[in-house]
Amino acid sequence: MSSPTDEIIQIHKAEVTAFLDHLPQSSKNGAYWQYAGAVRHFVFWLEGRGLSLDDADEKAIERFRRHRCRCPRRGKSNGFRSTLYLSRIRRFLRFISDRCNGARADTDTALLARVQEHVCALQYSAVTAQAYLSEAEHFLVWLRTLGIDHGHIDDGVIERFGNHHCRCPIFRKRGRLKGPAGPARRRRGARFVANFLKEPEPQAFHLSTVPDTTMMAEYEVWLRCQKGLTASTLRRYIHEVNRWGTVFGEDWSQIDTTRIRCVFRDQPENRSDSSIRLTATVLRSWIQFLSVRGPVSPDLMRAVPTICRSRSVEQQTALHPEAIERVIDACDCSTPVGLRDRAILLLLARLGLRAGDIWTLRMDRLNWSDASITLTGKGGLRTDRMPLPQDAGDALLDYIESGRPASFDPHVFIRAQAPHRAFSSAAEISGIVSRARLRAGETDGPTGAHAFRHALATRMLREGTGLMAIGAVLRHKKPTTTALYAHPNREMLDAIAQPWPGDASC
Repeated sequence: MSSPTDEIIQIHKAEVTAFLDHLPQSSKNGAYWQYAGAVRHFVFWLEGRGLSLDDADEKAIERFRRHRCRCPRRGKSNGFRSTLYLSRIRRFLRFISDRCNGARADTDTALLARVQEHVCALQYSAVTAQAYLSEAEHFLVWLRTLGIDHGHIDDGVIERFGNHHCRCPIFRKRGRLKGPAGPARRRRGARFVANFLKEPEPQAFHLSTVPDTTMMAEYEVWLRCQKGLTASTLRRYIHEVNRWGTVFGEDWSQIDTTRIRCVFRDQPENRSDSSIRLTATVLRSWIQFLSVRGPVSPDLMRAVPTICRSRSVEQQTALHPEAIERVIDACDCSTPVGLRDRAILLLLARLGLRAGDIWTLRMDRLNWSDASITLTGKGGLRTDRMPLPQDAGDALLDYIESGRPASFDPHVFIRAQAPHRAFSSAAEISGIVSRARLRAGETDGPTGAHAFRHALATRMLREGTGLMAIGAVLRHKKPTTTALYAHPNREMLDAIAQPWPGDASC
């Protein structure tokens, strides 16, 4: 009859044999025999202390590292204390753990394969792709070692992984990485996996299936559905309401003209005129929302003061047409980036598009049969079809055929470097314009993508185009909005100014 010790030895032998069979038996580098020697040495040490593989953990490995080795066939070498030697033992224990918890190991293996497909689809370079996959594998092994579920990954878990003292059963740099680059690389890989595990984010106008009954949530839904506000504008509105919302208290039905005046009277001294105008706009919107719900009267919107906008002729300058052409010609059409930038600049200059229009433009909105593009207005509540000028259409076609990377992203303009996907925000379009102006040496005048929109309206006004026609090109609802863009300059006013009657003016 066999003793419990004999049974432990037989189990250990079976586990060691299974692990060695799992390894690729390569005779070139001797890795197989190095693993075999380390694992058998550790198993012999366990048997000598009456321990099983279930008792083998990090503490047991530390005891093994510090033991005074008298094991047979080991001699007097201290090589078993090295990090590489111990890492082979940790990989053996990881193999045993995966066999006991096969479902989690299979899930991680399948997840790593999906991450690899995702990295390939993003068309990263070979070095970048390998870096992401390496850290992803490390992160999954670390999670499995600590027993952390995939659904519990948050910023705290990612920070722990970035700064952890690595003893993971996988070949990596051991210990704590010195300097900020190593932990940052770990965090970047972990965050890549965490973002991949998350479900796709809802679209800007997708309503949550779980209704929120709070007033602020209802206001947010109302702004999205009824007013068509974009995500960035929506954030500014919500922030503004939260900033002065305490003036009205919890009972919004008690809003009156006195409290409205307090909102403007208590403005900080360093607050700009444009910020105060935003307060007035948001307050009118908030009162309108409350009137729809019933607690207040819509007549209270008349109590909100009108903040005058400065319309000094000296401040209303626009880019000269020659300057715009120099900026466009400064693009290097021999590179994919130059082809992309030239197409963007021509669309801005010829059609007066907003940066958001360029950012959200999709391939299915290009109508080559009738040389037009379909644009979605602010908030996505209206669409307009605009004719595509010849030079802008040629530049756009050159970019799609010769400059645009192969990508499944539906947006027309995407990043030139992997991952080839859409820009993160419309602000990157303004960044392209700024860099193009620097290349052309144009440092004077207004900056950003909107400067092209102002310049187009001003040029049309100088050519005698009426405000209604300019508003149609700029896709405005009200002529007063167009008047903010199509402003005259001093030379235009001098051309129509009549001489002073009688003597010279004092």
